[in-house]
Amino acid sequence: MLKTIQKLSFIKVFLIAFSFFSGYAFSNQISVKETTNTYLVNSGEGFSVYEVSGTDYQEYASRISRLARTPASPGDTQSLESVEWSEAAQAVTSLHTSTRAYVFENLVGVMNSDLPYAVKVDILDDYDVTPNSDLLSVNTGLIVIDENFALETMKGSSSLLAVGGGSSTSTQSVNGDQTIRGFCKKRWHNRTKSDKLDITSLKKSADIKDNLTFTADTGIAGSINYSISYKYKTNRCSFKVPYKHSVTGFNAKGSLYSDNGKLRVQGTVIDTTNKFLYNESIKTFEKDLDFWVGPVRIVWFHELDLRARIRGGVKLEAEVDLNYNVSGKYEFDFVCEMEGENRCAEASKTVNTFQVDLSNPSVQAGVSVRARVQPEIAVIYKQGAGLYHKKLEVASLTLETALYSYAELWGYYGNSCGDGNYDGINETIGGIAIDAGVGVSAKYSWGVLGKDYDKPLKLKIIEGWVEVDVGAEDEDLFVMERSLFFKELVESDAFQPLITAPESIKSGNTQIKVAMRSCFPYTSNVTYKIEWGDGEVQEVTGSQGGLFVAHDFADYVSYPIRVTALKDSEGRDFRDLHSTREVFASPNGDITFNPGVLVAVLHSLL
Repeated sequence: MLKTIQKLSFIKVFLIAFSFFSGYAFSNQISVKETTNTYLVNSGEGFSVYEVSGTDYQEYASRISRLARTPASPGDTQSLESVEWSEAAQAVTSLHTSTRAYVFENLVGVMNSDLPYAVKVDILDDYDVTPNSDLLSVNTGLIVIDENFALETMKGSSSLLAVGGGSSTSTQSVNGDQTIRGFCKKRWHNRTKSDKLDITSLKKSADIKDNLTFTADTGIAGSINYSISYKYKTNRCSFKVPYKHSVTGFNAKGSLYSDNGKLRVQGTVIDTTNKFLYNESIKTFEKDLDFWVGPVRIVWFHELDLRARIRGGVKLEAEVDLNYNVSGKYEFDFVCEMEGENRCAEASKTVNTFQVDLSNPSVQAGVSVRARVQPEIAVIYKQGAGLYHKKLEVASLTLETALYSYAELWGYYGNSCGDGNYDGINETIGGIAIDAGVGVSAKYSWGVLGKDYDKPLKLKIIEGWVEVDVGAEDEDLFVMERSLFFKELVESDAFQPLITAPESIKSGNTQIKVAMRSCFPYTSNVTYKIEWGDGEVQEVTGSQGGLFVAHDFADYVSYPIRVTALKDSEGRDFRDLHSTREVFASPNGDITFNPGVLVAVLHSLL
């Protein structure tokens, strides 16, 4: 194969290569800033020819000499007699004081150049094409040819062949390619890429609609170690730009396991509770003030709107869980050699004990319905500025507050609301409650050049001498409600608190979690009374979604913990509904027999 110039990074010609690799497009005419020792002597469609002499050529020859002393890079399994090539390259550069560098944009440029026809065909052979092929469709990258190497190769230079150790007709076969001994050779570079994939859970969620999602959880977890072996082919005579590549092998070894699986649909099916059934202005007030800033008229305006509104609608929420049995493990060691006789046939060793049982799936489902009506009086105050007219608004600030009353009917039925007797099976419960009260809401918005931003109004109230925040930064509307009437029309365990703790707990200062059932319809904080079973009673207030409470547990003692929901922060009373869970405390958090405890008990009886 022909010997192209290799890494002439300091000769001006090779600025083209760096531009090419950076993604810059070339025009039909390659242009390089000429110097005293590097200048354009010929050009045509797809090619340019530069004379390289003087100090530029000396630096080029020095570079070739340094490359000759550079060992082959690790991972290149085929050296292709790199030592012979390096010595031959030094021999060619030592025979001359200058050369011509042929710079080709593509193979069409190769055929348009004035190189000997045999040299052109030899270059095309590097890309497995002939002069009759569609040369423009071949992606070659930039090709740079040293004329001295090309001509010495074609005439079989005695200096070159002497160093190479062959005769004028000596050739050798390397990976099936015929190439002149001691000169330019095609070269395969072998590489391997390895990585690890950890799988915590194969789970996929998709939105059916706003606030309604479908989740498929296979319960499968594990890890996979994999490696991909590949090779790419370059011409040692060029910049080592790959022009061929192939995957030579693939190996994956992993272990997956699962205990169960679940399909879930959860969320809000419909929600019209914030829809305005009535919305009319009772009284409005407007005041404009205009002034001039140079030639610009500024209109500053104030607007006050007192409105009567009624919100109302229905909110339907649903949750359906389909639990099915998936158990077992899957281990595999997949080895695939893409070359030779294997071709991935019978390449995998697997151990598969997975069993999926869909015959008796367990289903947890629940539906809650909320109907609400909310009459309110709202005050909306807005001030802003416009150019020449207030309709040409450039900035505004709006404050909206509302005082309202509400009446709400809530109902739930299903078995997706938790396990209240801690037997591992969710109870089916149903309940209906009516709630009525008053509230206040507030928010502000500001706009610039027609773009509005809504924020909850951050308020503070004085409780004794302490300022207490009552706003919420993560909501569009600040709301503070007070229930004046709450009654369960159908009494149930829907308002029962639950305890999250293992059956055997670690002694010492250990936390348990108390929370309301998942179907609890309100977002207010709840006051819980905790009776620890050792005489200590504690009241805590926190989120209805759960809070952690710590207690000191003695060694080898059983604690019947009882939690009662007293009331919530909006004034609702829950009939002192409670649940009891018995836990056993030990130093390691497991149920063990301690002979020392038995001896102490017997000693106390004697």
